[in-house]
Order: sequence, then C-alpha cells, then structure tokens
Amino acid sequence: MVFGKALRDNTEGGVVSFIDPSLADDFWKDRNRVQGYFENYGANNIQHYLMTTQEFVESHEYQALDNLGIVFIDGLHTEEQVHFDYEAFECKISENGLFLFHDSISIYKSRGRRLYSPEQSYERRVKYFIDKLKLNPQLQVLDFPFAKGLTLVRNIGTKTADLIGDINGIKEKNNF
Repeated sequence: MVFGKALRDNTEGGVVSFIDPSLADDFWKDRNRVQGYFENYGANNIQHYLMTTQEFVESHEYQALDNLGIVFIDGLHTEEQVHFDYEAFECKISENGLFLFHDSISIYKSRGRRLYSPEQSYERRVKYFIDKLKLNPQLQVLDFPFAKGLTLVRNIGTKTADLIGDINGIKEKNNF
C-alpha cells in the first residue's frame, strides 16, 4: 500500500505488481473487493495477481516486467520459497534496484499452528536464505531488527565488491 501511494505521488509514476495467492485467508480472492480496498486508500496503481510466484513467472505479465526498482518479498516464509522468489526477480531488477525481505531475522516453527495448509505447521525460515546472501561479496545486505525483521539486499556489483576486498586486504595487512 505504501509503495503504491508513494509511486502515485512521485512525478515519474509507476505500478505495484502484487502477487498473493490468498493462502492465509480468502480476502484477496474477490477481485472487486481487492480493487476497492486499494482505491479506498488512494492506491489505484496496484495490480493484484491472485497466484503464486511459480504461476506468475509463467505469465505474460511477468515476461513484460523489466527494470524493477523494488521487490518486496513477504510470502510463504520458507527458505525454498524465498529463494525461488529472489531468483525469479533477480533478472528483472534495475541496476540500482533493491530487494526487501520481511520476517527475515529470526527462525520460527509453530507447534501445531496451521497458517497456509491444514497438513503443515507454519515455519519462518527466511533467515537461512538471508544468511546465504550475506556470503556473496557482490551483495550489500542490511538487517533492520524491528519486529521479525526486514532485510534490504542490493547488488553492489563486481567493481565495488573488488574494491571492498582490496580495502579488507589492506586492513588485514596493516593489522587494522
């Protein structure tokens, strides 16, 4: 919602592509109710896709996406799904674009709580994927430790990563 309103107020415009298959509740299944919800807040530039990321990447809408500024990932919360989401949009992000991951600084496994499926207990394992991203010197990864966490990830590129490596090598050599 905030991104939609910010883009509306920005003179450059923009659209939010919101992908949610409505696994946790049925709210997002009613197209008119969803559109009315966004319009009520003045965010009529949000396009909702009632599907999973796996379904969305097969769509014409996905194929048309390019040069994305922000990708916000807040979904199934498994390590596997967040990995899929990241890889699906990594090729679509702009040079200065960034990823935001929600629920990203702690691990949680419910004892009996069923959120997405009656057969499976709810788990939050986004942190495991974030920890792997932190190992990549071409990525800048910043955790915001509020509530269950928000992590910003952006590609700083090979040249910047090499420069950081050079600086770290100088520090080690000079005992800094």
